[in-house]
Amino acid sequence: MGAFGVRNAYGTLERVIVHRPGVELEKVTPETLREFHFARPVDRGNFVADYDAMLALFRSHGVETLLLSDLLADDDDALGYIAHRPNMTYTRDLAAVFSRGAVIMSPHLKGRQGDQRMMARAFARLGVPVLGAIEPPGYLEGGGVTLVGDDTVVASLCDRANEEGTRALRDLVLGKDVRYFFEVPCPSGTSTSTASSWCSTRSCA
Repeated sequence: MGAFGVRNAYGTLERVIVHRPGVELEKVTPETLREFHFARPVDRGNFVADYDAMLALFRSHGVETLLLSDLLADDDDALGYIAHRPNMTYTRDLAAVFSRGAVIMSPHLKGRQGDQRMMARAFARLGVPVLGAIEPPGYLEGGGVTLVGDDTVVASLCDRANEEGTRALRDLVLGKDVRYFFEVPCPSGTSTSTASSWCSTRSCA
């Protein structure tokens, strides 16, 4: 096995790329709620305070937290882009990392499309190989991809992920990083993050 990736979703978190939210939260207005998939404009102070509490908890447990804005500090184009993208804080959805390197995801929501490229730039800075990317018409989010043990991937099929997306991921990692690949069909209206709670799996091999 290589030096990259999550071996098990229930193991110990050691190192993670995160994005501390900033001025981009001000882009969430009553007019842009639908585009960015927010229920309401956010209180920036409370949002950042909660995020800082999470970071402090991670660090208190010895987790190395790599800030996206630090990794891309000399990339003015990237920082300018991030300043307009309030969903960048959800870095988990933008990539999945395996033993050989990272797979860049393909967000379905219009207000998130393109955000994944910032993660690709961060991986380049860290020397993490990019194995490939999910491309439209395929859609898939990292929040819907879970590793069970070190040989099985479970990926969701839901409102934000389709068979073209899961098939592209399967082709990149099955037989190379993992031995087994399963899809979890989720009822309409569920998000990728709820995929692991559904037990109606079917093999995608």
